[in-house]
Amino acid sequence: MALFKIKNIILALLLLGFVCAAPRLQQNFSKIAAGQTKTENFFLANFDAALAPIFSLGNPTILRHFSMMYGLQYLQDTNFSDHKTETVAKTLSFLMYTGISIPGFYILACDKVIETEKNIALCEEFINIGMKYIPTNWLLPLYLAEKYNAIWHDTAKALPYFIIASEKPDTPEFMGSYINKLARKIELSPEELDVLKESIKAKILQENETGNRQ
Repeated sequence: MALFKIKNIILALLLLGFVCAAPRLQQNFSKIAAGQTKTENFFLANFDAALAPIFSLGNPTILRHFSMMYGLQYLQDTNFSDHKTETVAKTLSFLMYTGISIPGFYILACDKVIETEKNIALCEEFINIGMKYIPTNWLLPLYLAEKYNAIWHDTAKALPYFIIASEKPDTPEFMGSYINKLARKIELSPEELDVLKESIKAKILQENETGNRQ
């Protein structure tokens, strides 16, 4: 009973700390995004991500917020390019699997590994993790689709992500006609396109059911 009370007190202090620090952290992140400051000045940039669960005391909400704060500073660290690919993949995947629900975090992670390591596979992995935790978001699959189509010139790999984006709520209206245009570009027949769409719909449905059970 005493341990339970102590844990609650510590949890309350942590929550109070997050509330008090929020305005300052927001200012710092705004400066980071604008390139006005270096993240090596912030303690989280050099923090061991594996300690995040300890600081959160097992609270999933605190863990997600802490992971996002750490992740933003890690991604904008001026020494980011010095990290090995395996370390980057392990650290960011660990943070993402806490359930970060901000699409921009996954996009930033993708851009960073492309910029520093030209690692398309790792970029795709990060976006797919984001799609798992933000299943109704159309921006993530559309972002990856545009990357494949416009930047990496691989329409065949882009098309499934365009279709995934089109299945999300509030997706842009142009998506349907654009998908048909891309299918013609890679000489995919209307029948083959329908088969591809149905297989993707079935996969999305299965993933949603699995997520609901979890």
